[in-house]
Amino acid sequence: MNAGKQRFLILGLVAGLAAMGGCSKSDTQKLEKDAKATGKDLQKTASDAADATKNAANDAADKAQKAADEAKKAAEKAKTAVKDATKKKN
Repeated sequence: MNAGKQRFLILGLVAGLAAMGGCSKSDTQKLEKDAKATGKDLQKTASDAADATKNAANDAADKAQKAADEAKKAAEKAKTAVKDATKKKN
């Protein structure tokens, strides 16, 4: 559920509670304020999770690139060793 739908759901619940319970205006305003704060907290949490995921993906990509570079160097060393061994036999 996206943040917009969550916000409407929370505000709908607040309005429903206000109508059913006969809350005073100040109670309703407090509930609305709390609902908005909850919505903002949810957005912040989602944003933080997205940032953490992005950072983890970047770290994994960096490690994979480093491993690929090391594998390339090892293959080049092996190729050179084979060439040297072949020259010595001849």
